[in-house]
Amino acid sequence: MKRLYLFLGVGAVLLVGVVFVLMISSTDAALLEEEVAEIVSDRFSGQVTSIELVQRNGHPYYDVEFLSPNGVYYIQMDGESGLIHIMNKLADRDDEYVDGPGHEISPIGMEEAERIIKETVSEDSRVLNLELVEQEGRLIYRIQLEQPDGIGRFEVDALTGEILLYSIDAVEDDDSSAGPITRDRAIEIALGEVNGEVDDVDLEEQNGRLVYEIEIENKETDREATLIIDAYTGEILSVEWDD
Repeated sequence: MKRLYLFLGVGAVLLVGVVFVLMISSTDAALLEEEVAEIVSDRFSGQVTSIELVQRNGHPYYDVEFLSPNGVYYIQMDGESGLIHIMNKLADRDDEYVDGPGHEISPIGMEEAERIIKETVSEDSRVLNLELVEQEGRLIYRIQLEQPDGIGRFEVDALTGEILLYSIDAVEDDDSSAGPITRDRAIEIALGEVNGEVDDVDLEEQNGRLVYEIEIENKETDREATLIIDAYTGEILSVEWDD
């Protein structure tokens, strides 16, 4: 009898241990709450208001709510991979928020994505290829466009319409190449627009576009101009004067 009690006691301890291990492992997630908040903040414009780790069919998920300029949203994110499985709009920003199922956000259409790109470059451009893909849990339109100065390549957020990336493969001829223009050529273009002395030249990416940012000081007027020049086409995108 004592042996039976001893056996049952050991079995109970083992059972409790197994259940405890399963409970611990079932609540584990590869991503921490801080990482989830960072992922959401990087992908979308808004402020995370709540994060909860839940188990669905033995798999960890994060339920996330965040407030954006357009309203209150719910996101269901895979706790291991960071992929977004569900994104719902719960309420408009100006409406009083009430718990309950919202309506699912649909991607913008291909025609809308094409319109956004043509407004950015030229209505005369011709779409060569347009596809909807998922990249790191984000729906993106990849668009290839034929332009007078080369082949433009764009990435557009399929939910917000934001242009994430823009590059162009310039048309090759005797005086040009597919790469960016040189620093000296960018300075030459800038000085052709604004008289003065060059203070600073930077090659950087702005809104997914490679540009030269050039500062020129005009000592006669005691003012400084900042020019933004497309690093591939040499087009002057903007000129701003300091007051």
